[in-house]
Formats: sequence, structure tokens, C-alpha cells
Amino acid sequence: MKIVDDIKIKLGEKLLSREIKKSKIPDRKFSDIFKNAVDVLILLPEDDLYFRSALDVARFVKIHKKNVTLILPDHKRNLLPNNFEYQFITVSSASISGLGLAAPSLIENLKKKSFDIFIDLTLNESSFYSSIALNAIAEIKIALFEKEKSEKIFNLLFDADKTNYENSCRNLLNSLQMF
Repeated sequence: MKIVDDIKIKLGEKLLSREIKKSKIPDRKFSDIFKNAVDVLILLPEDDLYFRSALDVARFVKIHKKNVTLILPDHKRNLLPNNFEYQFITVSSASISGLGLAAPSLIENLKKKSFDIFIDLTLNESSFYSSIALNAIAEIKIALFEKEKSEKIFNLLFDADKTNYENSCRNLLNSLQMF
């Protein structure tokens, strides 16, 4: 049976390489992603422990003269300083459908505008957050932490350290500066 399994693997590799050759993925210069971006959508975490570090990412993007839209829980809106001009999409319990996904009204609100970059700063695996990321219209979708099926949603995944969130955010900012 070992021979049959090896043949199956080789056949699969050949089929995959044929599919890769057929695919039409546009060339993308990652060096220009952040520099040329105008509109950035950032999904902030709910947890108070991580919220401030995630907010540093939003501040960094805003300082670089990008239009920043934040997705955050409605009760955290008042925690933001007034000296930055952010746009907001707030979520509440009404934003979650009975199946635990983003409610149709939230999806409709997300699809009203397209973004150059979407950044997911949440840590936890959540169907709700994944449905937000899937429905956000953005040229580049970045996730700080890998989650289940994230490779099918995001263009750029960071292998960040979940135990040190602040350090992971700093590494993301350093990476954005390279782009």
C-alpha cells in the first residue's frame, strides 16, 4: 500500500502544480501596500488587557495620514481620545446573528465602503470576527494571529506571540513600516 500512497501523493503534487500554473494571481509589490493605502479598517479586540496596545496600531496608522475606521464594541467608543479623527463601526449584541455570525445589518454597513487594508487585531477564534473579516472589502487583509481557516480569508498572516500581545503589535508596526 505504501507504493499506492506514494503514487497518489505524486499525482496530487502534479495536479497542484498544474493548478498553480493556471492561476492568475496579480503581481503585488508589498513594499507599496502601506505607503499607498488611503483607507484602513481595523478590527479591535474586546478584551481590556489588549485594547490599549491595539489602539497604538490605530494611532500609528492615523499618524501616517491614513483614513482609519475602527470596528469596536459600542461601550469602548468613549475610551478613544478626541484628538484623532477616527471613523467607527460599533458592534453590540444586536450585531451578532442567532448563528453567531455578523448580522446582515453589520455586513451591509461593512460593504458600504471598500478599504485598502483590513487589519484584524483580535486574538480569539470567533465565527463572528471571521464573518466580519470575510465580508470586509479590502485589497489586503492582515491578521495578527492565525486562526482556523484564516489562510482563506487573509492575504497576510503574522505568526505573532499570543502570550505577549504588546510585543506582537510592535512587530506588526515594524512590519508595516517596511511596506
